[in-house]
Amino acid sequence: RLYGVTGYRELDPTPILTISFTLMFGMMFADLGQGLLLFLLGLWLFRQPRLPLDPTLMRNAGLLLMPIGVSAGVFGAMFGSMFAREDWIPALIYHPMDEVFVSLGISVLIGITVLCLGMAIGLFNAWINASLQEHLWDNFGPIGLLFYLALVGLTLGYWMQWPALQYVCLTL
Repeated sequence: RLYGVTGYRELDPTPILTISFTLMFGMMFADLGQGLLLFLLGLWLFRQPRLPLDPTLMRNAGLLLMPIGVSAGVFGAMFGSMFAREDWIPALIYHPMDEVFVSLGISVLIGITVLCLGMAIGLFNAWINASLQEHLWDNFGPIGLLFYLALVGLTLGYWMQWPALQYVCLTL
């Protein structure tokens, strides 16, 4: 049920998945030099008319490698990493190994956002198809989303020592 082709009236999650995948890949593979090489390889695959393999496959591989190469290069410049060396160029924001908890916090925040967006799109599509009542108690329904957000809030309240947030999330 989580995979398949979206209906005519449904909201397609593909653009959100494309953007989030590209950003998360760039954050994980942050390297200016290797990102540039990935982009150039993607451009070469996209423009090669005569390869012994399927040309459509090569064009699609090129279309995948170009944006993730740009993303890796941009994050590599921001984090000061070039060809796995962090001493060749200065970091524009910070070195991830110097601020591990900041990097992990940003990654967790992006993951929570992507999961909530996916659940919200699923709820919107259920509402469009007039099947919201069937999905009420589903894992990805409104009760599941509320439970997930309560767990996130409870964890955040415990970690940040905010008892008021813990009490609110426990009552949910």
